[in-house]
Amino acid sequence: MSTRVRLLGGVATLRSLTIKEKRALARALIREEFAAGAHVITAGDEGDAMFIVQDGDLEAISADESTHFMDYGSGTAFGELALISRAKRAATVRCVTAAKVLRLSRESFDLLIGNIGGCIEDLRKNLKMRAFSNGKLDYHWLFRQCNLSKSVSAALCRF
Repeated sequence: MSTRVRLLGGVATLRSLTIKEKRALARALIREEFAAGAHVITAGDEGDAMFIVQDGDLEAISADESTHFMDYGSGTAFGELALISRAKRAATVRCVTAAKVLRLSRESFDLLIGNIGGCIEDLRKNLKMRAFSNGKLDYHWLFRQCNLSKSVSAALCRF
């Protein structure tokens, strides 16, 4: 358990949580293992969970696998955008090497993170407002922001 709590402390999105909140979150995480080349999430799917990389190397790529958006390694998180915005997955995340990830379901996310400080609804509203283009979410803008900051959470904090 303490290993998971330490790992959570390194995730930028979760740094502001108290130790008590991190312990509660650690209990809700489910460990999953993936082989190299496996897709952890697929662009266009419903966002039903976020993931924290425990071990391994992963990459975010476009649905057709022609564009590389960003890399993930131990202590990084992905998938939270779909939970925050309630939108479908914007990218596919593929394992470059065998990987171990910790999965946080939407239900646990909403229960444990969604109500902390009452700020998640503001994040959702701001994310949608800033990312809308031509009547739909502009995922390319979001990924440009993420690539500029090298962190999804840092991009969200700018809202």
